[in-house]
Parts: sequence; structure tokens; C-alpha cells
Amino acid sequence: MTDELRKNGRKVPGYNEDFYPDNRITHARRSSYGSSTRVYGRGAAFAEKGNGKGKENNSEKVARRGKAKVGEARREAGQRKRFIERRRGLLLAVACILIFAAVLGLIYKLVFVVKSINISGSDTYSNEEIIDGAGITEGMNLYSFRASTVARRITLNCPYIREVVLDREIPNTVNIKATEDTAAYYTVVYGEYKLLSEGLRVLETVSADKLPEGLPKLKLPTVSYAVAGRKIEFALEKRETEIFDILKAVGDSELAERLTVIDLRDRYDITFVCDAKYKLIIGENDDVDYKLRVASKVLLDEMFSTDNKFRIDLTVRGKTGVVMDNNMDLE
Repeated sequence: MTDELRKNGRKVPGYNEDFYPDNRITHARRSSYGSSTRVYGRGAAFAEKGNGKGKENNSEKVARRGKAKVGEARREAGQRKRFIERRRGLLLAVACILIFAAVLGLIYKLVFVVKSINISGSDTYSNEEIIDGAGITEGMNLYSFRASTVARRITLNCPYIREVVLDREIPNTVNIKATEDTAAYYTVVYGEYKLLSEGLRVLETVSADKLPEGLPKLKLPTVSYAVAGRKIEFALEKRETEIFDILKAVGDSELAERLTVIDLRDRYDITFVCDAKYKLIIGENDDVDYKLRVASKVLLDEMFSTDNKFRIDLTVRGKTGVVMDNNMDLE
């Protein structure tokens, strides 16, 4: 079968469509199926020589590549759409967070403002002294300060207060509950008289004539730090545990209220003065509780009912020596 091809306005003879299958397929697709429909040819023009298997023509390759590009374009469009949606959602979330934070900040500044400060538990200091020591004033934000910081300020500026519990009552009230210490001993540090609590907190520095009556004198090893409102510190830190153990044994003893001097300067030569006329020689810091129990039993003897001064040696466990010595220095 032959056909004529127009070229430059004239027909060219000898054109055989069987040798140009792409043209035939193109015409067939346009006339019968449309330009996007795949049409498979038949006959020798579509057969591979030697094996008889069908061979894909150029039109099918173009259609396949076109579909692949369309699919890729659709995937890219879907990814871009999802990216835009996620970005829009993220921006919306950030905007909501910023608005919420702004509202909270406004409430924080305008609503939670201290208007009332309630003080309880202190007989030594006035409410004004405690409030001044705390550093809290009306008009401050309710959450602009830490409870632990306020407690440290109060115990430093009001040394007799041992513990502070601070409670915020929404929207504008602060409640401060104080627990006070009392003087249990006095000691001399670099020529100054210091009143100490049971926990060896420095409560106050006083003159000799202002010392409370009946307060036992505590003789301590070298002190490196003694500030009102803070626990006393020793040059040798290892002595601290020993001293606290001895003072606990003293506090649990029957003689606790009768001791007038407690000398802990030398760990191997501990001595107590009882009733201002009996010197109890404890020796090393071992078995202090036992030695105090022995001393309390010994002091029940009738010979101690006089005004004579006695030295009671308790350094050896199970053996007690008693010597009368009216020239003894009990200070």
C-alpha cells in the first residue's frame, strides 16, 4: 500500500505507511481512542526478528514516560500541599501559644499581687521586723520570690527564728509561720559572749551582765565562724559530730539541768561542772551517757549534801574516784 506525502506544498510518491508504524498509530489514536490512549500494533512491524515477541513502540514509551511524570508531579504537589498545611498549622499553634502567654503574663502582673502578709509563731520579734527581714512588701508579685530565699533572710535577720514555713494564698496573701529557738548555752568567742541554741545556732551577742541566769557555759574548741542566725563552725570540722553527740548525751541525762559548765575543748579531757561545786572528769568522749548515769547515782550519797567541793573521776569505766577539794577552780 502506498500513499503520498505532502512536502513543501507537493506530493511525494513512494511513501509506504507499513515502514512508518508511528504515523499509523498516531492517526489511529487520534481518530479512534484519543491522543492519550495506548494502542498496540499488530503484524510484522511490531514483531521482533528471531523471537516472535512483541516489542514496545515509541508511542508507548512516550505515554509511559508521560504517565510517570504526571504521577511524579502529583506526588510533588501532594507533598507541597501537606508541607503548606503543616506550616500553616505550626504557625497557628505558635500564634495561640503567644496569645496564651500574653494573657498569662497580664494575669500574673495584675492579679497575683501581694496585698496582705500574715505572721504567726513569733514572740520575740514584731510583725514589722519579720516582714522587713523577709524582704517582702505589699505590691510585689505573689510569685516573684522563692520561699527558701525568704526563709534564709528571716533566719539571718531574726536569729531567734529557727524555721520558717511560707504559704501563698491565691490571689494576694502571704502567710509566714515561724518557729523560734531558745538559748540553751552561752560561749565565749574571741572575747564576745554568744548565746547558742541546742543546735549551736548563734542567737545573739550580749555583754557579760546581760547573760541569762542559770545558762550553762559551753567551752568549745577553736571556732572559725560564729554569725547570728547561723550554726557555729569549728576550725576542725571532724569535731562537730563528736560535740553534737556529747551534747545529746548531756540533754538526755538526769543531770542536764544541773550542769553549769561543759568543757569540750580537749576530746581526751572532757569535764563537766555540776551544781557549781562538783567537777565531773569524763576523760575521753566515749561512753559519756554511761558516765553521766554513774555520776547521777554517786551524787545521791549523803556526803554531797554539804557545801564542800568534790572532784569525781569517771575516766575509767566501772571505777569511780571521789576527792574533796574546796580550792578547786570551777570556772
